[in-house]
Parts: sequence; structure tokens; C-alpha cells
Amino acid sequence: MNTAQQLNPQQQLRNPYCKRSMRFTKNGYKALLEVKRKLEVELQRPISESVAIDMILLSRSSL
Repeated sequence: MNTAQQLNPQQQLRNPYCKRSMRFTKNGYKALLEVKRKLEVELQRPISESVAIDMILLSRSSL
């Protein structure tokens, strides 16, 4: 699949393996990588950026 899909959030829930694209500022991406590194140390295993984003969103929703 070479073309980007335009899916609404409900469609993404039905198809979690669809390609997602996000844009970050330079500082925002650096912050994501820093949080990702901290989570990897905490979990003692490597994780992907998308997993880090999911974990950040889940931790914010429980506050």
C-alpha cells in the first residue's frame, strides 16, 4: 500500500495496523525520543515510537 489512507479514529480502531502519519516540531520529536528512552529503561526493553505515544496518551487519560 503506497498511498496514504485517510481514516477517521473509529476506522483506525477497527484496523490498528493501518499506516498512521504524524508531524512533530523538532523540539516535540526530541521530547518524544526522551520520553521513549525513559520508558525503555523503565520497561527494560526497546519499544517503538508508536508504543511510546500510546503509553503517553494512556498515562494522561488516567490522571
